[in-house]
This record gives sequence, structure tokens and C-alpha cells, in this order.
Amino acid sequence: MAGTVDFLLIAHIGSAYVHFVWENLLDRQYIMRIFYPMPERNIRFGISWDFLD
Repeated sequence: MAGTVDFLLIAHIGSAYVHFVWENLLDRQYIMRIFYPMPERNIRFGISWDFLD
């Protein structure tokens, strides 16, 4: 059984949402299937904005 620690932050600023995701925070190396290693530590971020008429 494998598990990782992830960090997720979502902020609501005006009509926009800013998100920050840090996956595999402890940089654990593991394999779910033979010859298929799972991703190392990575960071994702972005902005979602709703435009209304």
C-alpha cells in the first residue's frame, strides 16, 4: 500500500479562484504497477475566473 502527502491551497480573490497544489510533498518514491513509477514531487498552480455577461 502506497500513500503520499499532498498540500492544497485555494484562495477566493474577488471573482477569481487561485489554487496551489504541491503533490508528493515528502518526495516518496513508489510504484503502483510493475515498471510504472509514480510521479516525483511536483507543483501545480493556476487561476480560475468566471466571466459573466
